[in-house]
Amino acid sequence: MAITKILNIKSQSNLYNAIDYIMKPEKTKEQLWVGGNSGNTTQEVYRTMMDTKQAWGKLDGRKGYHIIISWKPGECTEEKAYQIIQEFCQEYLGENYDYVFGIHTDRKHCHGHIVFNSVNRITGYKYRYERGDWEKFMQPITDKLCVKYGLPKLEYEKGNRKGVSYGEWKDQGKSSWKNLIRADIDYAISLSESYEEFLEQMRSMHYQIREGTSREEGAILSLKLPGQGRACRTKKKTLGEAYTVAAIRERIGKEWRSYPVPKPPRLQRCQMHFGRKNIRGLSGYQASHVRDIYQIQNRYAKGNIYAINQGSMRKYLTQIEKLRADCRYLLTMDIRSREALDQREREVLKEEKRLKQQSSLKWNLQEDEGYRRYQKLEQELGQIPVWDDRFEAVLDEMEELQEQLPKGMELMKDAKEQLQKLREEKRLIRQIKRMDQEHLATYEFAHPIQRKNPEQTRSEIRNRKKGGRQWKPRL
Repeated sequence: MAITKILNIKSQSNLYNAIDYIMKPEKTKEQLWVGGNSGNTTQEVYRTMMDTKQAWGKLDGRKGYHIIISWKPGECTEEKAYQIIQEFCQEYLGENYDYVFGIHTDRKHCHGHIVFNSVNRITGYKYRYERGDWEKFMQPITDKLCVKYGLPKLEYEKGNRKGVSYGEWKDQGKSSWKNLIRADIDYAISLSESYEEFLEQMRSMHYQIREGTSREEGAILSLKLPGQGRACRTKKKTLGEAYTVAAIRERIGKEWRSYPVPKPPRLQRCQMHFGRKNIRGLSGYQASHVRDIYQIQNRYAKGNIYAINQGSMRKYLTQIEKLRADCRYLLTMDIRSREALDQREREVLKEEKRLKQQSSLKWNLQEDEGYRRYQKLEQELGQIPVWDDRFEAVLDEMEELQEQLPKGMELMKDAKEQLQKLREEKRLIRQIKRMDQEHLATYEFAHPIQRKNPEQTRSEIRNRKKGGRQWKPRL
């Protein structure tokens, strides 16, 4: 079973030493098993990373991150390890970060190392970590690659997961008007050289803009999209510190640059040359949810959200991630009917009740000074915007405090994490049920029938469609 862990690198000398270590010829068969996107020698890779830091003025703080992936003796070959780590780097880091990796063959067990820069060479933002992001964003990639190459999925050392992305990944999958407005503000800033040009860019995306002031924050903007219910104000408590008028003015001078949007390649059809397997098809219940996302994606493909004044398009964009999450959940959990969904909801509620009793340990920990300080730092970390490098000092202090926290802390945190996952699953289930109600209402509107009572069930409607008893109006 493979083991992975991630460590942060806090000094330039340690960065150089880490690069030199993973590229050693005696460990990598004369660098046969070395790869990356930053150079072929220790000096070249190190210089590339430092040049990126210098270009963005990010020479302070953490210098890089070191990921270690290892397998038991005989579990993985050198060739497979190289392919897995290479594909992981290409998918997770891509061209955003300078990186180098190497497969070490000097021990009985095969293991690989990755060192990558702490500064994103495209945006200039620093790589960040929030508890739980490892499982959300890195584990799915490594698990997928292990399955692809016929290896067991990875295990993770809890005490060494220090460095998975925080700011750049935190909001992914959380679709809302606020996230859409934040993305549009970021995009407009990247195209603007002045505040006035920024306002014009926002208007070109069909925002209704009103300028005003507040006692607490001074100048504010009121932004509203076609199809949006209420206007959104650029206040700290609404969009965050990075989206106030003062912060936008400051960011325009620092972040101005244009990002060309490449045209996505057309998908090519190809013939599969292996034996056909019997694959279980979608149930009618699952297909009804897949159909929603298929229809919305077709509408989106026909328009440009930055050029077309179409309020419904914006509304669909705020829903599309929710629909994807619904479909992914139904297919992953193999929920093929509404009855199966109800049964799963009962199981989730029962497990949630059990975990709530475990999380009662929190009340005993509230008296511990270190725990209170740790909680305060967690809240502070959540308030630091993505472009602000102060997060590193906060993370360093949190790591020091982790060593001194009471023994019950890990148990309580595990229970808390499981509770969060269950609550997220409960939210998904209820979201799916709301979509079911919309499907039912839409069907009833399109196919009006006489009911014997207002509590007619969906199954009765289905029976009518299949040839059940038809109602005819009296003449």
